[in-house]
Amino acid sequence: MRITIIWLFLGLFSSEALACRCASWALEDRVFKADSIYIGTVTEAEIVNPKKGNKQKYVKASLKVLETLKGKTEKNTMLKTSLGSCGIKIQIAQKYLIFSRAGRDWINTCSGSRVIYRKYEEELKELINEIIKTRQTVEARITPAPPYSLLSDQPYRG
Repeated sequence: MRITIIWLFLGLFSSEALACRCASWALEDRVFKADSIYIGTVTEAEIVNPKKGNKQKYVKASLKVLETLKGKTEKNTMLKTSLGSCGIKIQIAQKYLIFSRAGRDWINTCSGSRVIYRKYEEELKELINEIIKTRQTVEARITPAPPYSLLSDQPYRG
């Protein structure tokens, strides 16, 4: 009985301790932080077991890019994800929404990357496009401050 209670206690709190802590990040933040956002289908995937050091196993996947929503992407790309709590469950032939940073081939739930289901695909694409459009409109309205002379606090005329 005592052992059962200890295992129950550990089970309840260990999943909380290991859970990914970015679930509350807003979609807007994920869209703004991503250099590219695209929809792709996994064509190949394999579990990689690093031989050196104390590194954990991870999944390496090849994706065929179907549609780019932000930035630039290649037609085919390779990504990696952890097998840990923030990693994304990768399945061959599954469609994913990928939020990617330049020069990084790792994705996780914190970036916003996830499986995308046909039922929600159009609505999600519209929402992301609206966020991007709103950001561009706001940036276009911001006018830079007039330049000032280094020797005076008066605006530069010239």
